[in-house]
Amino acid sequence: MFSSVSKNRKFDVHAHHLPKDIPDFEKTFGYGGFVRLEHNVDAEGNANMMKDGKLFRKVSRNCFDVHERVKEMDKCHVNVQAISTVPVMFSYWTKPEHGEIVSRFLNDDIVAECKKYPDRLVPMGTLPMQNTELAIKRACLFAEAQHAHHSAAVMDLAFYASGIYTMNK
Repeated sequence: MFSSVSKNRKFDVHAHHLPKDIPDFEKTFGYGGFVRLEHNVDAEGNANMMKDGKLFRKVSRNCFDVHERVKEMDKCHVNVQAISTVPVMFSYWTKPEHGEIVSRFLNDDIVAECKKYPDRLVPMGTLPMQNTELAIKRACLFAEAQHAHHSAAVMDLAFYASGIYTMNK
């Protein structure tokens, strides 16, 4: 098994994650365009991303199951992985208050999933970019949640990946 403090560290700074259980935002907000997952579509436990009742894309279990993701990281000798949502989930086209709800749901999920492996997974959040004030609010709340549970090594990666911090190690 690998960890964030292994001698030869390997960081993956671009990997996508979907919440396992996505709410029916279409029903909640009264309009379409939102993605849901249809689970266990094959023997491996993969899922179909459904959008407006139609197949949008097939996704492997490692996209919504962090335990599977970490097993694959071990096989590939990856110590730490930064995970973010799939771009179709950004929901920049929604009404601002709905985009804020969607981004809050996605960010809360990704932080909770990363807490299961705090030395292995770094959450990368999304923002409701259709409204500056809501985006700033969500960014501040996400930063607070992220700092609350990550080790220094993992936070080094987050700062390094964002270009704010240079690793001198």
